[in-house]
Formats: sequence, structure tokens, C-alpha cells
Amino acid sequence: MIDRDNLYTGLSHAKWGYVFLTFNLLIGPVNLLPQFWGFLLLYFSLNRLKEERRDLRLLRPLCLLLTAYFLADWLLSWQKGTIAGRLPLLDLLIFAATIYVHFQFLSDMAALAERYQPLDRALDGSFRICRNVFVVGRTLLELLMDVSGVFADETVQIYILLASLLPLLIPELLIIRGLHTLRAYVLDAPRELFD
Repeated sequence: MIDRDNLYTGLSHAKWGYVFLTFNLLIGPVNLLPQFWGFLLLYFSLNRLKEERRDLRLLRPLCLLLTAYFLADWLLSWQKGTIAGRLPLLDLLIFAATIYVHFQFLSDMAALAERYQPLDRALDGSFRICRNVFVVGRTLLELLMDVSGVFADETVQIYILLASLLPLLIPELLIIRGLHTLRAYVLDAPRELFD
């Protein structure tokens, strides 16, 4: 039997996790909305949602790994340091793990939406579109960041970064909104879906 409250709490953790993963509130080099909190909240979410979507169990070790990595990076930021760029292979592995976690998690959220959304809604399709745009956009952003280093002019680098970040913000905001909406669908779902 599926526990509605457990599912609701798991979706709440996921929504707030994506808030931490989407927004930066920088004071100097320190982010007051650190990414490690986002991955930790996703981990807590996975613990609540794993009975509903068994594939989510596979993401738990990766979320812990990403939490540890981004916690270390955040702690180094207090000393004006960073882990990124020191070991290119590690950077590549962390990027691949991050993309995989987002892709699989959003795929499972689409499946959950399919189960709990009203018949006249298409939240599942919205999750799939946002997932695809997010993953492709993040990959292109990573490539552009590498290419922008070729340009010596800092102004050009800033324009490249802004041009690539703005389109990513829309799907990320839609993911947060979608998780919020899915929580409401879970509350309103018929009782027989939980038996």
C-alpha cells in the first residue's frame, strides 16, 4: 500500500531540492543556496518515493556522492577555492552523474504524473519536455563553458554564459512548478490509487 503523506513529503523534498539546484545566492564566492542541499533533499525525496518508483533506489548512491562532492566544493568556497577544474576526469564524472540523476529522476516524475494527474492534464508530457531541454541545455552549457575559455575577451565570455543560462532557467522553473502541481494531484487523487 502506498502512503499518500509519504509521497507528498517526498515530492516536497524534491521541489525544494530543485530550488537549491536552480538558484544561486552568492555572497562573494559563497553560495547561500548550496547545491549540496539540493542533492541531499533529492536523496531524502528518493527515500520517500522509492516504494512508488523502484528505479529511484538506483539514484540514492549517486545523490550521496554528489552531495559529498558539492559539500566539499562549498566548504572550499569559504576559502575562495573550488574542486572544479583540478581533476578534469573527476569533473567529467560528476557532470555525467549529475545529468543521469536529473534524467532518471525527471523520467520517474513523468511516470508519477501519468498515474496521479487528472485525465485532462498533461503534466507527464511537461516533465518529459523539461527533462529533455534541461539535459541537452546543460550539456551544451558545459561545452560552451569549455569553448568560452578560448575567447580572451571577458565580455565575450560573459555574453556566451548569459546566452546559454537564460534558456535553461525556463525548464528549471517549470520543473519546480511541475513538482508543486504533482503534489497537489497526489492530495486530490482517488483513494483506490493508494490501495
